[in-house]
Amino acid sequence: NLKSRIVLEHTIHMCKSFQTTASLAEGVETQEQLELLEGYSCTYGQGYYFAKPMPIEDFEALYRQGKPLGHRALTRAQP
Repeated sequence: NLKSRIVLEHTIHMCKSFQTTASLAEGVETQEQLELLEGYSCTYGQGYYFAKPMPIEDFEALYRQGKPLGHRALTRAQP
């Protein structure tokens, strides 16, 4: 939906205009959504595209091992 994309893009842009505010997209489920967010320079993303819900113990084990969740993460350095 074009209106939703415009609102999303400008919301992310507003976050970037505040030097200490990052943008986080929730509910990323597809490659297309990920690419759209990357195009808008979204800082972080989470959702089924990266990893399905899991018990906290499984998450902590992956975190301690330094293993990434999912295919690739939306993480951009803040200016």
